[in-house]
Amino acid sequence: MDVYRGKFQPPQSAASSRETARDRLERASSARPIARGDEMTQRYWSALEPMQQRFARVPNPDLVMVVYPHLAKGRYPVPGYVTVFPMYESTEYAMTGEVAEELQQGRAAFSRGRTAGEAGQ
Repeated sequence: MDVYRGKFQPPQSAASSRETARDRLERASSARPIARGDEMTQRYWSALEPMQQRFARVPNPDLVMVVYPHLAKGRYPVPGYVTVFPMYESTEYAMTGEVAEELQQGRAAFSRGRTAGEAGQ
């Protein structure tokens, strides 16, 4: 009941009264500091790759619709605009191996881009 009323005060020792939440978090943290050469770490997305393989999406092309400027009901000007929407209403996921070619093409494009980027450095 004291907690509910806001009167509860936990017992504090001299050390804990000076310690902030940030200090406790830093002490409990097992993260290492950023080291020299960390920017060169490869394959950050390796944990994501199995998920992309397992839950590959069936291609759903985007349709582009152009609406030209016109008069609505013959009186009201409507400006022209472009809108994009998917061909199929829902997102479909592929069965295992159904889109293997696209996956291989994507990997090849990624590795080509990565080697070209490394050559430029």
